Amino acid sequence: MTEKDESSEKLSDSDLALASGLDNLFINHERTGRPIWRGGGFMEMFFPNGCAMEQRIFMIGIWEDYFSLFKDSMTHFLKNDANRLSPITDHHFPEHFREILPSIGEDEWFDGRLVGYVNAIRTGEPTPYAIEGAGAWSNYRDKLSSISAYFHSSWYMSNTDLLIATLLKWCARIKPRHGLSGLGMVRDFGSPPYSQRDSKMFPFLKRFPGLDYTDTAQFNLIAGNSTSIRGVNWLTIIDDGFVEKLGGKEKLANALSQDTEIVVHDYAGGLIIQAGKYPFIGDVNAGRTRSHYNTVAQALKPIRFEDYTDMGYFRVPDPLDEVDETLKWVHRFD
Repeated sequence: MTEKDESSEKLSDSDLALASGLDNLFINHERTGRPIWRGGGFMEMFFPNGCAMEQRIFMIGIWEDYFSLFKDSMTHFLKNDANRLSPITDHHFPEHFREILPSIGEDEWFDGRLVGYVNAIRTGEPTPYAIEGAGAWSNYRDKLSSISAYFHSSWYMSNTDLLIATLLKWCARIKPRHGLSGLGMVRDFGSPPYSQRDSKMFPFLKRFPGLDYTDTAQFNLIAGNSTSIRGVNWLTIIDDGFVEKLGGKEKLANALSQDTEIVVHDYAGGLIIQAGKYPFIGDVNAGRTRSHYNTVAQALKPIRFEDYTDMGYFRVPDPLDEVDETLKWVHRFD
């Protein structure tokens, strides 16, 4: 084992211990004291043709799979085009979506959400149990639709094989263009995206490079097309089109082969790149910034989105500039 490999193995062990504490990491509202952010696992996928019936059926199937994984923890769901959550005990999930889907045309939006407010977590607070998705209408055909999910970080770290197998199944169904999964800071799906509250979460992103932040609505607003990926994390999803842009599977494999801890999982239509045995968190203050993520970032850099001009990916505290800070964060594994 080389010196670099020994260092990487130690980073994985340290990150595994640190990640176990993410379940107890909360950022609270300064006035109410209620949590507005928490640590946890996340997944996001951006997929094409969200207006198509087949894709929407696949999306419902993904919601069902998630529900099966965490059935005892799920409490509410959001009906299509609704503003209020419905208790699962009072309304059937997922029958509601299957029943209404035939009446929703391609020129209409289709979305839904499933959440679990358990262990005294109140609605409107961030929960580790949640999944949502949106199939864009045909007028947005050039935009990508999306699915996002949260996971309890302790479950995430203890069930990596099951997680990867589940994501591979989902990818084979809905054929995402790109996506990410790892550890990060998560908020309640009902909270407004691109909020000034993001600035409270920003110091954690600056200190812990492996922590990610998922906001599919904001990324779609800025870069909602199929030409670039958002970045990399522990699991990075790219479809065959992106692989070809990188010169093909053989060239990509060569770029990743310098790191023996990187594993590539194939599915029909694309692949998932796994950057090490466990997710990496790191700590800038402790000088722990290098990881398997760096190798993946270098290999995928040509297809990474960096065209942040008038707007950043997240808000930052004054007097920092959100575009500058977004780009610094995007470059953190370079």
